[in-house]
Amino acid sequence: MKYRNLDWGDLVEVGDFIVVETFLGKRIHEITRVTKTLAVSLEGGNEFRCKRKVSPDMAHPAIEWNSNTYKVYRPVAA
Repeated sequence: MKYRNLDWGDLVEVGDFIVVETFLGKRIHEITRVTKTLAVSLEGGNEFRCKRKVSPDMAHPAIEWNSNTYKVYRPVAA
């Protein structure tokens, strides 16, 4: 399957993948639900929330000194 990278300002949809990179490693979250302002991923009873609009700081709630990087990918038909 091929993926395309979303640009800043795009909106996250169900099925998109958010890659969160920290100094400890990388986590991949598949979005299972979206609201007007948030994108939510439910994984094994754990919930990951972030802002729906793609930006350098997608953390929710906002973090003052955030060193995480966020990349959003959308599956596309081959």
